[in-house]
Amino acid sequence: MKLFRYASAFASILAATAAFSGAAVAQSQVVVVEMFTSQGCSSCPPADAIFSELAKQDDVIALGLHVHYWDYLGWKDNFAQEKFAMRQEYLNMNIPSRYRRVTPQMIFNGQAQVAGARISMIQHELQAIRAQKPLAEIDMAARGNQLELRLVSLSAQTKPSDIHLVHYIKKAIVPIESGENRGRTVSYANIVSSWETVGQWNGTAPLSLRYTLKRDEPFAVIVQEKNFGPIYTARAMD
Repeated sequence: MKLFRYASAFASILAATAAFSGAAVAQSQVVVVEMFTSQGCSSCPPADAIFSELAKQDDVIALGLHVHYWDYLGWKDNFAQEKFAMRQEYLNMNIPSRYRRVTPQMIFNGQAQVAGARISMIQHELQAIRAQKPLAEIDMAARGNQLELRLVSLSAQTKPSDIHLVHYIKKAIVPIESGENRGRTVSYANIVSSWETVGQWNGTAPLSLRYTLKRDEPFAVIVQEKNFGPIYTARAMD
């Protein structure tokens, strides 16, 4: 019941925000929300419920990254990958955060973070990112297993960047049989299954890229300043 209240309260806030912003949403920055979570973390389910609501928003690319460092508590997270914990550490080095590893944690466009299920803080960071002007634009099309990308800069502020291809599973319901969450059944959204860097961009000249997709899953393309800097632009495709 508590999880339902968290999700319902956050859904109400999001609905009110959408009604207020109206048509302006189409012109705002896309928000990439990376959610670091674990099936073995007792404080994560309320944040997981909020994250599931976020994943429904048109201008949000929600990516759930499961980490392995709570597996010792008695339940192994079958979605966890060590490289996700490493990404979390590197991101936290570059944003205002006292953390290196903490769950639950949401990181917004590589620029800001919220630890815990703090609805007002999450909404504040969403609005702050939405108010920014996009620094780059990416167009993409998939033809069969061939993905075609075109990337252009919209600002002199863009710097050399990495192009990431992220596949994810849209939903999974997991009954947890041991550990801190024993007896709970938790619903997870947009669970990242693979994260790879497929190209680099110099930050200035337009770039076209073709890539062969190797997985039959929804995916997102993220353009992020090198060394885990801010995310300039992103697109998702089912």
